[in-house]
Amino acid sequence: AIPYVVNVDSYRDKIVDRAQEALGRKGSVEQIRLSVFPLAIRADKFAVGEDPAFGSGDFASVDKVLVRVGFFALLGGKLDASVVEAVNPHVALIKNSAGAWNIDSLAQQKTSPGAAAAGAAAGAPALDIAKLRLVNGTITIDDRAKLNPSHQSFDKLNLTLENLVIDRPFDFLLSVTVDKGTIEGSGTAGPLKPGTPPALPLQAHMKMDGVNIALLTAPPVAQGLLSGI
Repeated sequence: AIPYVVNVDSYRDKIVDRAQEALGRKGSVEQIRLSVFPLAIRADKFAVGEDPAFGSGDFASVDKVLVRVGFFALLGGKLDASVVEAVNPHVALIKNSAGAWNIDSLAQQKTSPGAAAAGAAAGAPALDIAKLRLVNGTITIDDRAKLNPSHQSFDKLNLTLENLVIDRPFDFLLSVTVDKGTIEGSGTAGPLKPGTPPALPLQAHMKMDGVNIALLTAPPVAQGLLSGI
C-alpha cells in the first residue's frame, strides 16, 4: 500500500527545478512513481532541453529511469543507489559552424567551489552508485563545421558503470553498434576533469568488428576517448 500512500510525483516540480539549475537547461519528467519490491523510484519520459544556440527540441531523453535506493542509507542522509537503469536513452551531439559543441555549456561550472563546500557541510547527499546501466541507447553526432556537414549514429548502446563515486575512477563495460560494425570494451575511466569539452581519463581494452575507423576520427569526443586507450 506504500506507493498509494507516498506520492513521490508531488516532488516532480522540485526535482525538475533542481535539474534545470544544475544543467542550465530546461528539463521535464512525465511522471515519478515509487515501487516497493524492490524499493525504487521510477521516472518516465525524462528529457533535457537543447542549448537555444543550437535550436529547439531535446538534447537528451530517456524513456524510463529506475533508481533502486537503500532505505537506511536515505535515513542517514546519503543517496546510496544500488542500481540506476536508463532505458532507451538518446543523446544528440551537435557541432556548429564555429566549432562549438552543444555540450560545452553543460561542461561549464554552475556552482562555485565555496558554494559546493557549503552544500557538503550542510549535509547534502553524497553520490554513491554501485551500478549504472544504459540500455539500448542511441547517440547521434551532427558536425556542421565541415564544408559538407556529416551525420553519425551510434546505436544499440549498452553501457554499465560500476562503483560510480564523485572524484574517483570507475569500471565500465560497453557495447555499441557503429554503422554495420560493433565495438565492445571494458576498463576503468575517470574521474571526469572539467574543461571545454571535459576530459575523461580512460584505460581500456577495445574490440572492433566491421567498424570503419574513419567514422571515429571526426568527432573530437571520439578522438578524446580513443586517445586515452
